[in-house]
Amino acid sequence: MKKYINLLFLWLLAFSSCVDEEMIPQVNNGEDVNVSLNLYLPNPSQVTTRAITSAEEAKVEVLKILVFDQRGNYMQERSISSVQVADAEQAVDENGGALISKNISMKTTNENLSIVVLANVVNEGEANDGTLTTIPAINNETKNAYLARLAYEVNNKWNASSTENYRRFPMWGEYSGAITAEPIVIDLLRALARINVSFSESASSKFTLTSVQVNNSLTNGLIVPTSSLKDKNVTKPTLPASPNVNSSLIYDGDAVSNNTCINEIYIPEAAKSTSSTSYDGVYLTIAGTIGGVDKLYRVYMTKSGKADGEALDILRNHTYKVNVSKVGNGENDITVEIEEMSDVYMRSPYEQNTLTVSSNLFYFNPNQQAPATLNITTTWGSWEIVDENLDSFTIEPDKENNKVVITPSDFNKLASGHFYVQSGQLKKKILVKIDPEETANCYIRFESGSYPLNVSVKGNGRDGMTADGKTLISEEGLKLRPARIGIIWETSEGLVRLDNGNGMHDKTSISINSDNTFSGVVNYYIDIDKTPNKKGGNALIGAFNSANECIWSWHIWVVPDYATGVKTENWSGNSKSYTFIDRFIGALSNRPGDDALGLLYQWGRKDPFIGANGPKNQTRRTTYNYQPCGDGTRTYTWGVTGTTTLEQSIKYPTDLLKTGLCNVDENGTYLWGTPSGMEMFSGSAVNEGNKTIYDPCPVGYRVPPLLAYLFNNDRNYKNNYNGNNTYIPTGNSFNDNASHYGFWINYTKNSQPNVSNNSTSATSSTWFPLAGVYDPGSWQTGENVNYSFSQVDNQNSLKVNSIVWTNTPIKYGKDGDDFRPGAMFLHGTEKGNSSNGRHLHKFIETQYDLYAQTQFAGSVRCVKIQESQDFSELNEFPESVTLDAANGSTKSVTIKVVNETWEVTNPGAPWFYLDKYSGNPDGGEGQTLRFTASEDNPGKQRDAILKVKTSKGNEYSITVIQKEASYTFSASTNSLKFDRNPNGSTQTVTITNDKYGWTVQSGYSNWLTVNRNGNRLTVSAANNDSTLAGARSTTITLKDDNGKTITISVSQKGWRN
Repeated sequence: MKKYINLLFLWLLAFSSCVDEEMIPQVNNGEDVNVSLNLYLPNPSQVTTRAITSAEEAKVEVLKILVFDQRGNYMQERSISSVQVADAEQAVDENGGALISKNISMKTTNENLSIVVLANVVNEGEANDGTLTTIPAINNETKNAYLARLAYEVNNKWNASSTENYRRFPMWGEYSGAITAEPIVIDLLRALARINVSFSESASSKFTLTSVQVNNSLTNGLIVPTSSLKDKNVTKPTLPASPNVNSSLIYDGDAVSNNTCINEIYIPEAAKSTSSTSYDGVYLTIAGTIGGVDKLYRVYMTKSGKADGEALDILRNHTYKVNVSKVGNGENDITVEIEEMSDVYMRSPYEQNTLTVSSNLFYFNPNQQAPATLNITTTWGSWEIVDENLDSFTIEPDKENNKVVITPSDFNKLASGHFYVQSGQLKKKILVKIDPEETANCYIRFESGSYPLNVSVKGNGRDGMTADGKTLISEEGLKLRPARIGIIWETSEGLVRLDNGNGMHDKTSISINSDNTFSGVVNYYIDIDKTPNKKGGNALIGAFNSANECIWSWHIWVVPDYATGVKTENWSGNSKSYTFIDRFIGALSNRPGDDALGLLYQWGRKDPFIGANGPKNQTRRTTYNYQPCGDGTRTYTWGVTGTTTLEQSIKYPTDLLKTGLCNVDENGTYLWGTPSGMEMFSGSAVNEGNKTIYDPCPVGYRVPPLLAYLFNNDRNYKNNYNGNNTYIPTGNSFNDNASHYGFWINYTKNSQPNVSNNSTSATSSTWFPLAGVYDPGSWQTGENVNYSFSQVDNQNSLKVNSIVWTNTPIKYGKDGDDFRPGAMFLHGTEKGNSSNGRHLHKFIETQYDLYAQTQFAGSVRCVKIQESQDFSELNEFPESVTLDAANGSTKSVTIKVVNETWEVTNPGAPWFYLDKYSGNPDGGEGQTLRFTASEDNPGKQRDAILKVKTSKGNEYSITVIQKEASYTFSASTNSLKFDRNPNGSTQTVTITNDKYGWTVQSGYSNWLTVNRNGNRLTVSAANNDSTLAGARSTTITLKDDNGKTITISVSQKGWRN
């Protein structure tokens, strides 16, 4: 947000208090008058901790005032060669904006003259301590000819970061008009441009900045521009006749702080790159490290920072804010937005505008498709839309009614964009976003037919960007733009086919139009008749880039058994109620038998692995695999890889990872929603987490929290438990020839289900089969691997020991600092040891191998997403924040936003600003938000409402208060005493009020006379000489324009006392 201050307002108040109510006198031509010359200096665009203060940066030591007539002739008799500026004549705020108020003796004239003011320059031969720029003296020449000769050189970096050898900025400003006793106001423009570099919070978490190198800047420049001004700004650079180019300027060491380089880089004006073949303008080389590895990035002075972006002129008195939001590995793998801002002094309320908008953020979705209206209020009188970056939106400015209509155009894609409203030098950024119809990594279908598939967004989109406040992926990273869509595998040949675009559904692969006409959706057809006994099946559809690499994939779960809708169970037997899907993901039945086994998942991964034929035929089910994998000869067959990264798991969705993601990937413990669902030493489940983009469950469901699988007051947390479950086959001895193996679990109360080996259903109970486990830890890597079902704790995983995942890892180990995925462990009757098993094994196991290891692939049941996952009731924003009256006063507060991003939608008022205007979730840990007053409070206590909106639509308001400025309102005495017969004598009281006017409110009496003369009261009392008169008294009350009162007591003696 652009900050501005009210120094002009304060100056006018001070001026008015000096002259009281007198009018400025009229003067005649040629008379000597003292003219108040008010010079406005440039504002810095950002505040930073500097070795040199902002006051020092904006300092003017000396002025030259050159006067020319209408023909451009120099008027030496009216000019002033050197005017020193005292500290008291220059008011500077902490942000660097400044006003110089200088009284100059001049002769009045009705003729229009040109007054040129040059700051921080001296003529050749005049004293110069090195901080000023030397210019030639004027020599019998016209205005234009002389001003064109005023140049400066920068043989190295312009020293703007320490008081030692500091060089003042040369500045220029001009006034045209008559000279009267009225004040003359001139804006001074700094002869140099400024470049500031900063990194976003997410980019800074990855990259450490060490230096910024400026290339192709000039070593010389002109002090006075020749181009015309628009809104007090130059519009094109003024270049020397012989510009000289610097090879490079390096800013490092103290110039770089907290991943920023702010208020350090000042360079002469330069023309933008105009070459059609190669970039030839100013550019930056940004150096730093990622994980200790040196990195270099090139940023061109274009709006996008790319060589082919819209090139920018480097203009004097402008700041170019280089905002880096993302860094990668290559020299050009950097995402940058360069914002050009004028540094013309912004003043209020008389000359500079205010700009407010009804909201800074607009969300759309399929249930909210109507166009939205942005209302604009400005005192400038005009505004415009600039710097549009819109995809799937159109905007229609209506300047007559001061509004902009925003219309979304495509609800299939996750889209975002922005534009700016600019009024004068103020700009407001407006964000627009579209959420498509709810998406997921798995879709349940229960009948043959054509279906749409959104291939433009990963997982569940924005809702899955974070887990417990940790950002898993950026919003831009959620978007997909595939070159091709293909069926990776299916369990029956012909189960799924893609629409070829002509209404035919006969393709296993289709190309995608990668330009902006891409709708984000493809259609696929399901044919249940292709499956054995029309039971349904499973398939995986992938999105591929132009190199045939998989960039995302979606599981299609075809379940004819769900013809009337997904079947669910309402679990209420534990400490909290949950609604579960009635079977494992991928299962075609919820009854005991092979069709109930479903698919298997490695913890933290979204893609399924084909499951077993059954306990009697312990081989993986048949699949039909189609797609080429990369540029080689491999197809996406079932394989094993030794490379364990999240990227590898997405690129190869049919490869098991030899090592699980839980302890490897940077975000490994967060992938399915929370790293803290259960801590070994905390004694209970502590967090339920939220659905992420890597969750394998269908729309509306997620991997269950650990709490959902804790029964009888968390009994099975640290203890084996069989109070609500029965193992099948029954009996105390191992049965090696049963048709099915698993547990019936009573989900409403803690009593064992009444079942037998032949039961196909049970009251309030559900079937958890032993579906087998893959353990690729010891397998050979490669493709076409013959998966086998592993032994878990030396027992068969389809008959004795199997696992069902939760969404959280479990902390374990001596210090509780190691993680392994948390799973409900189904422990059946052991072979060779009939006394063991037939229970749900405890979650915390440290002695035996009766737990899920990180690389295991096991089963998943899905639970319905509950509204409580929103966590918005845990968000915290303060009701109010109070700032002191002084400019620069700060107040830091803690806000909590558990699992939503947030943005300021209404900044409230221009007299304060924040250190950030958006943020990420914090998981309830809290984050600091700092408020800073950007100007002194000139009057009474004031307040404004700042509004915040979260990504889930929750809105919060903070009342920001700035205290009334302290000031003096006093009387030289608060008590007057008169004798009985004063005989016309008077007493005088001097009133002091350094801010407001004041009046006498009460105290007048028939015996007391009160007269005001300026800031003095003259008080007289009549004689009190009656022999019957007693003492008398009254109170004089004074009230100022701010409502403050003071009193003066008055007493007079009587005859009797």
